[in-house]
Amino acid sequence: MVLRQELLGKLSATMRTLIWQSHKRMSELVDANGVTVPQAIVLTVLEQLGGRCTMSDLARLTHQSGATLTGIVDRLIHADFTVRDRDVNDRRVVHVMLTGVGRAKLAELHARREADSAVLMAALSNAELEQLEHLFAKILQAMEPSPDSPTSSPCLF
Repeated sequence: MVLRQELLGKLSATMRTLIWQSHKRMSELVDANGVTVPQAIVLTVLEQLGGRCTMSDLARLTHQSGATLTGIVDRLIHADFTVRDRDVNDRRVVHVMLTGVGRAKLAELHARREADSAVLMAALSNAELEQLEHLFAKILQAMEPSPDSPTSSPCLF
């Protein structure tokens, strides 16, 4: 019987490889669609929040500094994926909003990601997919901070 510590070590190595390979695939997928991974994450978070968010909330949710996020949003504006405006009641507050072009780009990204997932998971049966989803959900639940935590963030790309 294999010791739990040995199993955890093997699983940890497999997860690191899976994360690295997933990152590479995601980078290739978004690059092929003319955006960067940080841009895709910002677009996805905006979509999940109804298409509009303040810069400060967006920086917190994407774990980016204000300066870094400004550069990302500037490039998204240049590509017509987002627009920026100031709050009418408080000029210090800046909102970022998805445009129709940005929503269309997200639809392309989602379609490519789903197609890629279908190819990767083709060898698994429906029962295996259900089991895998269940196990991933348990791991994610253990990783997730409480809903009241300020570090809680929406599901990203």
